Amino acid sequence: MKITRKQLRKLIAESFIGAPDGTVYTQRTKSVHSEEGEAFGGGSADEMDIPVVYGEDHTKEATPKLYGILTRNWHEIHSFHKKGPYIYKTLMNPDTDPDNKKYFLSLLWQSEIITAKALEDASFEIDLLTDPDFQDFRAQAAERLKKKHHAEIFPEEVKQRELYRNNPQIIAQAKKKIDKTIEGAFEYFKDIIKEEFFNSMYDYKYKGHKPSKLGFNPDEGMEPSEMAIHIAYGGILEESEVFKKTYDATLYNDDLYQYRSKKSIDLALAAIDALVDAGILEKTADGKVRYPERSYKIDLNNMRGRNAAFYVKQA
Repeated sequence: MKITRKQLRKLIAESFIGAPDGTVYTQRTKSVHSEEGEAFGGGSADEMDIPVVYGEDHTKEATPKLYGILTRNWHEIHSFHKKGPYIYKTLMNPDTDPDNKKYFLSLLWQSEIITAKALEDASFEIDLLTDPDFQDFRAQAAERLKKKHHAEIFPEEVKQRELYRNNPQIIAQAKKKIDKTIEGAFEYFKDIIKEEFFNSMYDYKYKGHKPSKLGFNPDEGMEPSEMAIHIAYGGILEESEVFKKTYDATLYNDDLYQYRSKKSIDLALAAIDALVDAGILEKTADGKVRYPERSYKIDLNNMRGRNAAFYVKQA
């Protein structure tokens, strides 16, 4: 289906901008029960709006313009032809094929029962709900309604998101927090990198996990950049008390998340170099870094010693 310029202007004017103040609204909606709203909304968001669906919802809810045209012209439609009652019933049926509906609407226009504008309005209303050309419109409408409901359930989260996205002062303060946290996290990075290598080697040697499950072969090592990216993006920082103060900023602002991740990668690479210099990690001939057997045995014995001491104390 090709959309005309007139239809496009109508779509922009009536389907996206619904009020003089520029309020954006979606296609026709219906209210349904929200389990998420009931669970987290404190009784204030037990229902949510979702788009109406052609063929599932009553004609009055799904296509109100068509419904209005039919009810206003009920007598004329029933009396203009012996098939009039059948045509009326077919047009009022929610799941009648959209093309059949538009065909019968065209017959009503040719019989001068409805106006050309009524035909255009009703046909376009049906297209918005059914035509593949408007699938993006329907998807965007559903997404907007989800976001609206999320804001109703979690108003404080939405408020924080707006602050961290749109307030330059808050964003500047968040960057300072990230800088300060990164500057003081060098030893922490050394510890978690060492722990990551140890755990991988332990799972490989003691538990018998295959390299494909671990993501690399501990005997062969890993590219320093891969470990740095794993630390920065793998969720480790989100679980850390060290980075707790930066959590809100990176949760609500993707640019701040990338800012922290880039700095974290640089710091992780520096920490890896320091561990290599200290002999805890070693570089392979192809530039990878690995956890040597010596370091693994030292940490393994320390771990077993701590476990034994714990059980003695418990006894």
